[in-house]
Amino acid sequence: MYKKVTYIWIVSIVYGGGLALKNLLNIIYFFSMSNTPQKYMYVLVDGAKGKVKNGVEVQKWTQFYDKGDRDPMPRSKVANITFRNADLDCWRDFYREAKDNYFDLENFTFENVTALDTTGEFDTSNIANCKVENVTVTKK
Repeated sequence: MYKKVTYIWIVSIVYGGGLALKNLLNIIYFFSMSNTPQKYMYVLVDGAKGKVKNGVEVQKWTQFYDKGDRDPMPRSKVANITFRNADLDCWRDFYREAKDNYFDLENFTFENVTALDTTGEFDTSNIANCKVENVTVTKK
């Protein structure tokens, strides 16, 4: 009998030590297909500098979406994320999030970040227990 995998775990991802970035799409990209929820946990980005499309992006992926008989749909989770000591020039957004109900976002820390982007906005209202310290996001 075939058993469907429910979660894929991505644990302990560390980017650090003065990352010099040039035209990178996303430093961190958390995505999930709605019918195969993901858990992204314990991610550290420390010392990223340069030009990127997005600093952090949280989006659903619906290219091969098939809800099937899964109701209610299990939720994806992103937790314990630290993004610090960054100086970025973003050609889209520093923080980009799908404003839907597919992800539980919790325990994020943003410290000592300077970013230029197209909106100058940094809305973390959907993140439970989000710590923001010395963060400047400026519209270019």
